[in-house]
Amino acid sequence: MMLKSCQKEMSEKTFWLIACIGFLFVGIWAYYVGREGIVMYEWYFGVRTKTKTVNLPGWFSDACWSCSLISAFGFIWEGLKKIPPKWFLSLWFICSFSEIIQEILPAEVATFDWGDLVAYQIVFIIFFFVRRIK
Repeated sequence: MMLKSCQKEMSEKTFWLIACIGFLFVGIWAYYVGREGIVMYEWYFGVRTKTKTVNLPGWFSDACWSCSLISAFGFIWEGLKKIPPKWFLSLWFICSFSEIIQEILPAEVATFDWGDLVAYQIVFIIFFFVRRIK
């Protein structure tokens, strides 16, 4: 498996740091090139119009950011298996709850999306099983 060979050549901490930064930047890139129209705060920077340059699903950037968050904890604990189950469950809860709470907030502030919520669940299920691989 490619993951295991990469991990053998570098330390666990280095691997998870690279994964964290990589997922973060891919998520940022996907968010900006895959979104049509401007984001709320872009108006303050003088961006008035923007066209979609890449056709990506809206949940893709959220999935990348979830992977980045989990990878950051893999970096902190020097591996996924060393993340205490309570912390792993807390990460899942924070990501899921932050999306669900957007359904309650006013539409001007919140951007609830079922695709984002499903993406969080899939990412955490994948990482849960990756944690269990010996």
